[in-house]
Parts: sequence; structure tokens; C-alpha cells
Amino acid sequence: MRFRRYPLSRTSSKQLKTILLVDDELSVVNAWKRILQLEGYRIVTATNGRAGLVAAREERPDLIITDRSMPIMDGVKFCIN
Repeated sequence: MRFRRYPLSRTSSKQLKTILLVDDELSVVNAWKRILQLEGYRIVTATNGRAGLVAAREERPDLIITDRSMPIMDGVKFCIN
């Protein structure tokens, strides 16, 4: 099996894309946040689905990355809402 690596496009500050990370594991959030910020993305975080819904409505992110298993509201219910 072959894999192809595509470079992430860097955006100017005028075109800064926002990513919402929803995960209750702070080590996971921090790792993804560091990587994505280095690539030039603006990162918003939430620690459960309910907080993620609030952040999604307020921030209108370009992309949402969510965990499936979280307290209060899991990733599946988050996606349905």
C-alpha cells in the first residue's frame, strides 16, 4: 500500500482558518493544538460535546474535530446536534 503526503497549505492572517477541537483528553487537545497552530490554523477547544456546540455556534469554525467518547455529551450526539 502506498501513501502520498500532501503539504498543508499555509494561509495568510487574513485567511486564517479556524478549527474546533472537541475532546476531554487535554493531552490530545494540546498535541493537536500545537501541530495545527504550527500549520497556521486558529484553534478553539472544548472539553465535551455541550461546550463544543456552544463554541461551534459562537466561532463558526471551518472544521470540527471531535472525540467520540466524552462526558456530558458524546461526539455522536454532538454531531447530530
